[in-house]
Amino acid sequence: MFDKPIALVILQVRHVTASGIRIFTPDIPGVGKLRIRYPVMPFHEEGNNIYKNLMALQEITMDMSAYTRMLEKPPGFAGTVSYFIT
Repeated sequence: MFDKPIALVILQVRHVTASGIRIFTPDIPGVGKLRIRYPVMPFHEEGNNIYKNLMALQEITMDMSAYTRMLEKPPGFAGTVSYFIT
């Protein structure tokens, strides 16, 4: 940008916003703007891979009879030894 003589450089003024953590929240109807001291993390987890894996594990664990094919080893119940012929 500044490789031309200074007299020929045209600077354009642009509107910018700060990046990073917000200190003030946007205007909340009925409340107004709030100043926050610490960052507020998102509460939603639906898109997170850890959440998806946890929900899949919960589904398998809660209904093992339907999902036995997904387990590496068939489950043994209450300390019993299970023998499977393959």
